[in-house]
Amino acid sequence: MCTIFEREQKAYMDAEKGYNEMLEEVEARVEYRHGIILELMKLEGDFVLDECLAVLRAAQQEDFVEISGLIQMSHAAALRGGEKGRMVKKLRKLG
Repeated sequence: MCTIFEREQKAYMDAEKGYNEMLEEVEARVEYRHGIILELMKLEGDFVLDECLAVLRAAQQEDFVEISGLIQMSHAAALRGGEKGRMVKKLRKLG
């Protein structure tokens, strides 16, 4: 039984690591896009630039939603991994 919990713990730890890596990528994308948005805002606006700016801002909002979801999934994986780790410790004390 201990082996099962150890495998689950490792799987959750790996999932947490994966979510954190994806989070870093999305955050980097947000930073890069933010720089572009700031540069576009400095330019004298016309219809095409305004449209590009609107598309970039919408994509940025989608990224913020994705960041929120990744944070929640990473946190949940960490909690579940910790729970499995505690079970492993308890089982080892018994045996």
